Amino acid sequence: MILIVEDDLTLAESLAAFLKSMELESVIAHHGLEALEILKNSTIHGMIVDMMMPEMDGVALLMSLRYLNPKPFIIMSTALGSLEDKVKAFELGADDYMVKPYHFKELGYRIQALMKRSLIDLRHQLLFPHSFLDETQLLCRVNEQPVPLSKKEFHLLFHLLKHPNIIFTRQQLLDAIWGEESESFDRTVDTHIKSIREKVNSPDFEVLTVRGIGYKGVIK
Repeated sequence: MILIVEDDLTLAESLAAFLKSMELESVIAHHGLEALEILKNSTIHGMIVDMMMPEMDGVALLMSLRYLNPKPFIIMSTALGSLEDKVKAFELGADDYMVKPYHFKELGYRIQALMKRSLIDLRHQLLFPHSFLDETQLLCRVNEQPVPLSKKEFHLLFHLLKHPNIIFTRQQLLDAIWGEESESFDRTVDTHIKSIREKVNSPDFEVLTVRGIGYKGVIK
């Protein structure tokens, strides 16, 4: 999902139509405050942000996003083309900068390049409206708060959520997380699932027991 933050309604709708032609979903915000609300409730992978807007401009929006984790890629879209404006945008965390007017085709290529870079990370991340898991950092956050999971607990939860609604037997989970040569028993999986449920209270997902078979991760 790409978030278009643009107060020019005609341009915003044209951008949305162009993204649709690239088979990309998008949502429009007309100023920074509206964008922040959308970010709270939607999974956003990239943003096209105008610099000059009412309510909250692009600079203030970028400052609000500096510590967002994970942060979507950001392309600034503005009529301000001075070196100072570009430097300021990049210092605040912009990934690219386009001066209006520009060709949508060029924008498309830049989006594709940024998406390729993002996908390298996204393969090891699970992003939900209120939760975030990063496999490389063994990081789990719910409502911006870190959840202290052990290494095995994290990998078990990540595996279940990466394959939502797939039922795994205890033996399959033992093989995937502990290794096929492990001498651990079914009870090991049960103990770790119990601990995960006690530690993780997310509005985005849950781990369900499938009686007589095993477990599955369910996205709400």
